[in-house]
This record gives sequence, structure tokens and C-alpha cells, in this order.
Amino acid sequence: MLVLIFFRSVAIASMTGSSGRQRVQTDVVQNYIFKFPDYQEQKAIASVLSSLDDKIDLLHRQNKTLESMAEALFRQWFIENPQGSQDELPLKEFVDVIDNRGKTPPCFVASTAYPIIEVNALAQEGRNIDYSLIRKYVDKQTFNSWFRKHLEPFDVVVSTVGSIGVFAMFFGGNACIAQNVIGLRAKDKISNYYLYQWLLFHSDEIKELDIGSVQPSIKVPHLLSLPMKIPNEEKIIEFDNHLKL
Repeated sequence: MLVLIFFRSVAIASMTGSSGRQRVQTDVVQNYIFKFPDYQEQKAIASVLSSLDDKIDLLHRQNKTLESMAEALFRQWFIENPQGSQDELPLKEFVDVIDNRGKTPPCFVASTAYPIIEVNALAQEGRNIDYSLIRKYVDKQTFNSWFRKHLEPFDVVVSTVGSIGVFAMFFGGNACIAQNVIGLRAKDKISNYYLYQWLLFHSDEIKELDIGSVQPSIKVPHLLSLPMKIPNEEKIIEFDNHLKL
């Protein structure tokens, strides 16, 4: 592990972009003198890394348990045994929309504190955004001035082009969204947790909204026109409390 870390540092430092493809000068790597910590320090580093791996694995298993519980509760409380009014309204009555003006902002491939969330970061297992797959970033000035609105914690992020019918929850930070992604923010009568689960339950129906010829895509007005039954507010609160534990 330590050798790979050192090698990566050397490779990055040795890259040249003067002409043609970037490459690593072989003689630089071959003649580089690696400096390693002593054996006991290496063991301590390995122990920390192993502990982090265990914690990551535990979090993955906890997330799977949470997802299964959320799906089961949603189906039981709001689909199989719904309470309260069964009146329907279009989805647009329950949400506010956050978009990026339908244009690509000035961006960088070099990492900044302001990542752009694209579809590839949503199409993962569970509701978390996979930030390791993000490849575009904006600077602070663009983040503050270019976008009409910003995501807020627990907004639901929805793909509208490519892998449609894919969703994630935004848990905070300074991220912004790409042209082929929108954010939905629950307002009256529902919560973001309920909204996410409702979208997930209706993902097949949402995929049928596809109007794309070259690649799958959906129009936001079509998505917002989907009918949603007005849920019982007390059950919404109880549902949220279970998922926030």
C-alpha cells in the first residue's frame, strides 16, 4: 500500500504535458529513492487503514438495512394500508424544483470544494451520492453567482437524461447539479424522505416517460405531472422518525 502511494506521488510529479500524450519518465521512477517509515509505524498505518475498511463495510451494511426498512415501511403504510385522504394531486403541487439553468457552467477537471453532481454519481446502490465518481468542479465565484438555486440538505436529486429513473439524496455541502440532473425539494404535505421513497417506488413508471431517441430522457413537466396521493401527515412524521434514527 505504501509503495503504491509513493509511486502515485512520483508518477504525478513526473508527468509532462509539453506535447502529445502525458507520460511518466521511466528513468525518473527507476532512480527515485523511496523513503519509508520504520516497521512499527508501517504497522500502525496499516492498522488504521484496516479499521477504516471495517467501518466502511459496516456503514454499507447499515445502509442496506436502512434501505430495506424504508422500502418495507413505505409499502406497508402508504401503498398496502394507506390512511387518510386518497385524493390525488400532480407531483408539482408537492415539490419545488432546483435546476442549473439548462446550461453547462464554466467548470474544471481539477478538484475544488464545489463538485458538479452528474448522473453517474447517482446510479449507485442506495440513496447516497457517490462523490468518488465526480469529474467536474466549479470555483467559488461560479458556485455563488451562476446557479439560480442551490441544493439543500435532504433534497432529492433526479436524473433526467441517460440513466433515467435514478435518484439520490443530497446530505449537505457545496455541491451543484449538472444539466441532466434536477433537485426536488418537498414542500407542503410530504417530506423529502417520503418523496425519495415515492420516486423509487414509481421508478418504472418514471422510466416510461422516456421521450429520447438517441438516449433516454424525460421532460421535467412530464415528471411533475405524475399523480401523487395525499398521504396522512401523522404517518409522514412517523416515517421520517424511523429513517432519522
